[in-house]
Amino acid sequence: MRVLNDVGEYGMHEYMSEIAHSGEDVVVPMGEDDCSVVKIDGTYLIQSCDAISSKPLTSKYGKRNPKGVANYLVQANLSDILSSGAIPQGIHTLFEFPSSYSYDKYKEFVKGFSEITNHYNISWLGGDLKETEGTRLAAMIQGTVSNKEQIRTRAGAEVGDVIIVTRNIGTINAATFFIDKYDSISKKDEEYLYEKTKMPEAPYEESIYMTKNNIGNGGLDITDGLGMDLKKLADKSDVGLRIKESKIPMDDQVVKIINQYTEYHPSAFAFTLGGDWQSVVTMSPDDWNEIKDPVNNVGKATKIGRVIEKSRGLEYITDEGARTTLPTGGKEIFTGSTSFSSKTEELLNKYQQTTKKA
Repeated sequence: MRVLNDVGEYGMHEYMSEIAHSGEDVVVPMGEDDCSVVKIDGTYLIQSCDAISSKPLTSKYGKRNPKGVANYLVQANLSDILSSGAIPQGIHTLFEFPSSYSYDKYKEFVKGFSEITNHYNISWLGGDLKETEGTRLAAMIQGTVSNKEQIRTRAGAEVGDVIIVTRNIGTINAATFFIDKYDSISKKDEEYLYEKTKMPEAPYEESIYMTKNNIGNGGLDITDGLGMDLKKLADKSDVGLRIKESKIPMDDQVVKIINQYTEYHPSAFAFTLGGDWQSVVTMSPDDWNEIKDPVNNVGKATKIGRVIEKSRGLEYITDEGARTTLPTGGKEIFTGSTSFSSKTEELLNKYQQTTKKA
């Protein structure tokens, strides 16, 4: 008998995509992207849904309060539609709690959820509330764009595009890795990393700026590791990529901590697992030259490479200038994988092996 571990997450997605029906107004159907896109009376409705563990990974360190969990749920959904170019509009929720759950914590959670969605001018539209044995949290978010050119998809990258990443990446993975694994890390460094896990944010300002200025061809959020997500972009767009290790944007203090306590290259932490809720966007060189200063005035965006011909594959240029193959490991569920820290260490070691062979 085959079980889900035999098929894996992407095999499961593929089967659902094969049997799902899509109407004539569906622009981006199931399986093609993180978000669906439906055309309704000249407006494009972009939707996505995401669920989180009742105890997100970083909560086990005792630092994530109910508002932090609410933020995690909002950002997990928000990052999807922002990377697709949508202007967020509304969100529906499904909250499941045991009857013994603390009412004070419940109030703190829902108040936090309301405050965070209000911060982004997202209307909380309702949803469903259930009694269960465990806690389960899910949401479906909606946004719109007024024209098709504003939509950024995995299939939208074009040869010649520059590839940009918003803000910093690798931070959450590094933080959870160190806190889980190292007893000798200094209290100061530990507290710095703890702070980084509390309230990560998706690139709202940067994405809205690009959408309003009709900037961007390809796009997706970084949730499974930079390499794995870049491969999704390359596969759907039928292109190759060239990425420079030296351009991967990371928090300066996190880089110092990585260098102090490990032999790993700091960029390796961007190529393991996600959690920073950032986006990859591709655009023409002219568009990048036009927006790089203003978008960095409202947030941060960094050029990390180029879209190249498919025949040239997925190139990775190391700090020393050597060429190798882009590391594409990352997070995939339904694989029977080991614990987070073991999986992260496995991916870090693979990154080191790949780049040292160059």
